[in-house]
Amino acid sequence: MRLLISVVNILKNRYFSVYPSFFTYQFSTVLNVLASYGLLIFLLRILPKTDYGQYGVYVSVFSMVMIFFNFGHKEVVFKYASKTLHDGYENRLSRVFESFWRWNITMLLAVQCLLLINLTLYLVALTFLINSWLLTAMAYHRGIANYKWDAFALPMQRTLWLFLCVLWFFIEKNIGLVAIFASSLTATAICITWLYVPILSRIPIGILKNNQEKTTNKLLIKYLVIEFASVFYLKSDVLLLRYFNFKMDDIANYFFAIQVFEFAVLVILPLGYFYFNRLGRNQGSSDRVVSTAETIKYLSLMFGLIGLMHACVWFFAPLIFPLMIPQYTASINVVLLVMFSLYPVAANVLLSSQLIIANNEATYVKVSIIALFFNILVNSSLIPVIGLNGVILAKFFTELLITVMLLRLIR
Repeated sequence: MRLLISVVNILKNRYFSVYPSFFTYQFSTVLNVLASYGLLIFLLRILPKTDYGQYGVYVSVFSMVMIFFNFGHKEVVFKYASKTLHDGYENRLSRVFESFWRWNITMLLAVQCLLLINLTLYLVALTFLINSWLLTAMAYHRGIANYKWDAFALPMQRTLWLFLCVLWFFIEKNIGLVAIFASSLTATAICITWLYVPILSRIPIGILKNNQEKTTNKLLIKYLVIEFASVFYLKSDVLLLRYFNFKMDDIANYFFAIQVFEFAVLVILPLGYFYFNRLGRNQGSSDRVVSTAETIKYLSLMFGLIGLMHACVWFFAPLIFPLMIPQYTASINVVLLVMFSLYPVAANVLLSSQLIIANNEATYVKVSIIALFFNILVNSSLIPVIGLNGVILAKFFTELLITVMLLRLIR
């Protein structure tokens, strides 16, 4: 017992002091994971495997389309909000939001055309469009260190989404993709209303001047390219499996593993937020550089969390999967292998923050494009030869390549 108390005290003094809001994020992450896994298990048990595979294809396609819905606004809002203590950034933030309002009105009108083609397609597109609004609002609260609003937005959205899906199933005794995406749309709209009220009180809608708009658009385009390159290779693997005529059951197994991977990323990202804000707040002060020792502290805590999650999946998945989702028991090994990519992902979160705070987005664009082409080349070469393992290896080596490039650039 004394040994356990000593270990807890060491962790508290050395790591958990990184930021007090760490506990807020971890508590909200637990809620988010519970709601997300509840939704995931509900869909796995209710939907036929072919429908879940189709759901995965929709999510993969529109995750890439959402890049254009966002058009870099989320990242720029986070960066400028993180620097609001410095002169001029409040005005820049206002200009970004003005661009955001214009762009999203255009996108909202464009999405209406899909209603004439297919109802499911329309609901999926509209769902991902307003999801980009939600993420932008969260980025604002995260940047100004209003961590509670940012932390609890996704758990609230996922919980409402799960509740509405279960309610629909209880009433109709059945649920399809239309109802699933309609429930997500409703849940996200409720959360957006809650998040945007304080933003609108501080960032009023105005009119952009031509010279200001030109400067803003250049930065947005840089982030559009960065997000396209980084998200495309994360989502294109499902589409490549589909292109190479993999069975929908195999695609469903891999997509399930990616869902677990993305949940794990959510656990470590708050540390990346704190690190980014630490860099942003220090810019222009005498304590401008975050020391290597402090960077290693953040990274070691990230690695510790990843190792803990990896061990939990290895130990508990063989016990839980056969009871709750027996049709996905075969995906356990896939999940364990995919999770190895989390280690370079953690390093990349911290290293890329240094480039972005230093206004070196142009270099990060080059890194992202190189990684994108590398990933497509490796996937296209390995998938026909070793199948699913090729996708897993391509993901790991792509993240590792990014780590090596960022380390060389920052040195």
